[in-house]
Amino acid sequence: MQVHSYKEKAFRVIRREILSNRLTPGQSLNERSLSKRLKVSKTPIREAIQLLHQKGLVDIIPQKGAFVTQISINDIREIMQIREALESFAARAAASFRDTNELHDLENEFDTFAKVSPRDYDAILETGKRFHRFIVYSTRNKRLINFLDCLNDQMDRIRSFFYVNLSHDFIDQTVEEHVKILKAIRSADGENAQKIMRSHINKYWEKLKELL
Repeated sequence: MQVHSYKEKAFRVIRREILSNRLTPGQSLNERSLSKRLKVSKTPIREAIQLLHQKGLVDIIPQKGAFVTQISINDIREIMQIREALESFAARAAASFRDTNELHDLENEFDTFAKVSPRDYDAILETGKRFHRFIVYSTRNKRLINFLDCLNDQMDRIRSFFYVNLSHDFIDQTVEEHVKILKAIRSADGENAQKIMRSHINKYWEKLKELL
């Protein structure tokens, strides 16, 4: 049991540092230094790295070691194409299977952002992540949730990597789009929620292409 808890601790910490880009694309994951820093033995570190490899966050190269996966233009293109198809579908489905309590919480948070100046853009980023997970989990489709959970790990890296380069005006615009999607879901207007979500993801992809 304790070995598993050490592995889980190592997995959580390393995963968080990869998603936040504290561990940057291409960076080597040295078992000894990670073991020393996280105060666990090498075995749970090795097991955590294997699990991160399975989730597509770590590359393991024979005779060389483990490295944080790179983020290529093609990777981002593929992720955004999948998101456009599946998250727009999820937004439509969410209009039928919404969690009204979390929907209310998200609406209140976005409403607060709109009224406060200066904006807390770190908080907006975190609420944006919650917003997309809310949409996916509201589908109650276990296979879709599992697939997009893995994809969201990749998307969180992209958000963290590019967020500092997004203008405040663009971020404010994304908040407005999130609010429109939430309103469509509250109104059980799945068709409109799907349409706005598809447009929202396309605009984000166009912006990323400008920054690449």
